[in-house]
Amino acid sequence: MWQFLLILLGGFLTAAGGAVLFQVPVRQALLCGGIGLLSSIVKLLADSASISTILSTFLATLLVSVLAHLAARHEKMPVTVFLIPCIFLFVPGAGMYHIVYSLIGGSSTDAMMYFFQTMEAAGAIALAIFSVDTIFRKRVKVHTKCT
Repeated sequence: MWQFLLILLGGFLTAAGGAVLFQVPVRQALLCGGIGLLSSIVKLLADSASISTILSTFLATLLVSVLAHLAARHEKMPVTVFLIPCIFLFVPGAGMYHIVYSLIGGSSTDAMMYFFQTMEAAGAIALAIFSVDTIFRKRVKVHTKCT
């Protein structure tokens, strides 16, 4: 139970801390923290349901992207204000570390394995962001044509 709460707190603090790092106003930084918290819940639930790491990363990033678009419209700010700090949660930094460590250690097969895992995670993040961005852009175009 404590581990679950620590992961959720870490999700909130990572997203809010990333927002503070980019000098986002306090209200929006707290909103980023909330988005980070919700996306951490999705990632934990997906991982506990034995869904692959790549798919759980995709689902959590999909939620981040949707909530970032909605928050940007509500707060009348650019989407990147909310998207970039919240994506820090899912960036495969440990995979990149393992790639370099394996290369230095002389294990090219391990390095290749970590490389492909890291690229899959990065691809899942990019695909989720691109998909939601495309849907929101098409929705705006359809909405402006109708009114």
